[in-house]
Amino acid sequence: MKKIIVILVAAMLFAGGEAFAQLSVNAGYAYASLVSRASLSEAGEKAAFGGVYAGAGYTLRLAGGISFIPGVYYEYLARSEKSEGRVLDFIGETREHYLGIPLSFNYGVELFPGIRFLLFAGPTLRIGLDSVTSYSIGWSVRDFEVIKGGLGDHNYNNGDYSRFDILLGGGLAVELLDRYRLQIGFDRGLLNRYTGETEGTQLHGHRMTAGVAFLF
Repeated sequence: MKKIIVILVAAMLFAGGEAFAQLSVNAGYAYASLVSRASLSEAGEKAAFGGVYAGAGYTLRLAGGISFIPGVYYEYLARSEKSEGRVLDFIGETREHYLGIPLSFNYGVELFPGIRFLLFAGPTLRIGLDSVTSYSIGWSVRDFEVIKGGLGDHNYNNGDYSRFDILLGGGLAVELLDRYRLQIGFDRGLLNRYTGETEGTQLHGHRMTAGVAFLF
């Protein structure tokens, strides 16, 4: 897989050497989920995250409305889970940081002057920079925390949660006046991020994004 990506990037950069190139910066909202299954035959349990992303891309416009866009982005995700008891509530908060390297192809058509519609798809190498879960304990009968942040786990140190993933996905975009791009996308995680010893366990990460890019 690593060799294929390197060859693909080199070929597209060579092919696009004489093509129109355009830098873009982008940011937006990200919704991600981790779906865990004890086996492929069982229904999965989903942990949902919300957050933001920001990054940059380099559009190489090739022939026939086709472009190649390598890029890089940073993503911050967080989730909170509360377990209520008769006396005490138990709250867990997880914060994750990612680096993504997308290699996207798109096909664009200008249906109206200054308005271009795009379909895009491609793989993304996704690297987890950090994942920390902290815990709080509070009274159930009032909004008062007994312990906040006193306990915490660095999840990548536990040995059963991989920080690496390869996503495959696509989406839709609209370019306005060759300066702004509104886009939505979905990516599906291909790798099993569970690296523990329990046989048959699957853990896959997926994400949806909505954002805007500024073209230069």
